[in-house]
This record gives sequence, structure tokens and C-alpha cells, in this order.
Amino acid sequence: MSTDVLLPESKRAAAVRRGRDLEYFTVSLHMRSAALIVSILLVFGNAVAQTADAPEFSLRTMDGRTVREQDLKDDIVVLDFWATWCVQCVEEIPGFNKIQKKYGSRGVKVLGLAVQSGWERDVKRFVSRYRMRYTILIGNDDTVADFGVIAFPTTYVIGPGWKIYYSGSQAEKMAGIEQDIEALLRAGKLEN
Repeated sequence: MSTDVLLPESKRAAAVRRGRDLEYFTVSLHMRSAALIVSILLVFGNAVAQTADAPEFSLRTMDGRTVREQDLKDDIVVLDFWATWCVQCVEEIPGFNKIQKKYGSRGVKVLGLAVQSGWERDVKRFVSRYRMRYTILIGNDDTVADFGVIAFPTTYVIGPGWKIYYSGSQAEKMAGIEQDIEALLRAGKLEN
């Protein structure tokens, strides 16, 4: 008997497989659609209102210090969620180094929050290799969930009062982050 001839039982199994494949494709398509909608919302402007409170946290730096959101409440903070395995995260490092250099003396703090990146020693080697010139915090799943991070990299610009001013994960976001920093710095001067 030829192997390319399907028996009735095999036809049923093939139909079941096709049905499962179609079901998987449909679910996958729905998930992709939802991810696309979220991405579009993040891409077009400040998807999170300026009045949204940023979540509280207490995290360690690479040198063992503890940083709490209360310590940052009067500052402008660029908080970037990243991972060592994330190619786009690596591509953004020079941009965050530039922002730290340009605005650090004006009180802006760039914080990289390393998550899902292995042991602390692995993160330290990564930070050294890529010459990250800003403070790195060791993150955790709770902080990722509290901020609603669904993709890496995701960046927040947080203004005085620990209010989220910007949230985004799109490519080429550095110019927008700098515009937001400038706006927050101008607003601070107007209030003083």
C-alpha cells in the first residue's frame, strides 16, 4: 500500500490537526492584534497622562545601594526597563549615555532597570562591556508588573512628584525623551 494514500482514520487525524492549526493561528492572530494596538498607543505621543502616579519601588544598584522612589520624587527621571538579551536595548545604550551626560548636571537622572538578565555578576559584565554610564538597578518581576511593562525596552520619563510624563517602547524614541526632559526642565523653572 502506498504511504501517500490516507486511510479514513488518518483523514480524521489530519482534519483534527488542521483544525488545531487554524485555532492556533486564530489565537496567535488575536494576540498579535492586541500587541499591535498597544504598540500604536505607545508610539503616538504620551500614551500615559502626565498625572499618572508612577509605582513605588525599592531596588538595589550595582554597587549595593538602595534606591527608592521617595529619593527621586523631586527629580526628573528617565527609567528604562531593559534586558541583556534584548538587541534593541543594546542599541539604545549610547542614547541614554548621551542623555545622562547632557542633562545629568541639570538634575536629570537616567536609571536603567535590568530585568530577566541572569545573575548580578552577568549584568555587571554587560554594563562594563557596553560602557553604560548611568545608574543600573537590579529589577524584579514585581516592578515590571507594577509598571505594566509588556516589552523591552520600555522607557518612562517621570517628572517631579513621581508623575509619569511619558511611556514608550518604540524605536527612535531618544529625540522625544529629550523634548520631554526639556519641557519638564522649563516647567520647573516657571514654578520656581
